[in-house]
Amino acid sequence: LSPKARRRQRLRRTWTVVSLLVVLGVLGWAVWTYVIPHMTTVPRVEETQEDQAERIVEARGLSFEVERREFSSVPQGLVISQSVKPGTEVEEGSVLSVVVSKGPEFVPVPSVTGIPLPQARARIKDARLEVGDVRRVFHDTTREGVVISQDPSQGQLIAGEAIDLQVSKGKAPVTVPDVVELEADQAGDLLTGAGLKVSVGDAFSGTVPEGSVISQSPAANEVVPASTTVTIVV
Repeated sequence: LSPKARRRQRLRRTWTVVSLLVVLGVLGWAVWTYVIPHMTTVPRVEETQEDQAERIVEARGLSFEVERREFSSVPQGLVISQSVKPGTEVEEGSVLSVVVSKGPEFVPVPSVTGIPLPQARARIKDARLEVGDVRRVFHDTTREGVVISQDPSQGQLIAGEAIDLQVSKGKAPVTVPDVVELEADQAGDLLTGAGLKVSVGDAFSGTVPEGSVISQSPAANEVVPASTTVTIVV
């Protein structure tokens, strides 16, 4: 071969080698990029604003997805939970799903005043609220076991919050006054004024003047339920 032909032959071999190296490089890059899985670490995005969480997740080579939004005590717009535990090694391109807070859910306060305590509890539960402190007090007009008042009485509460109740124990007990030797009318007025009922009987007596009380039952100073009947003998 002439020198010129040999130079062309060497040049062709050089280009062949270069082309082969380029092809091998491209194949290597393709294998590295598309065949060999690349791992990344899952970041922690709980209690992070949704848009910020998305940026953090995508910066790690992951796909960000909002699985659902739900009411929560966590402030609105923050991530409540994530589908993969932080620090876990996963393939790039994997999906990280999150639950985002809609903030607290407000519900109307039901009215339970004037109804028996078991019904009040059921009504409060149906409203997705809780029964708080139940304080029992004597009450002259509200029968035992019925709700006298509630706190709060109206408005709205966050679901799960409590309503405090005041429940009647009925009328307060009464101390029986001493009416022995009083005139019957005076004794009757004194007993009814104390919240008691009166039953009158009569009997002869050699020591107590006619029209006056000989005896009483229950006896004086006994503590009895309101509206108890006191029997007097005149």
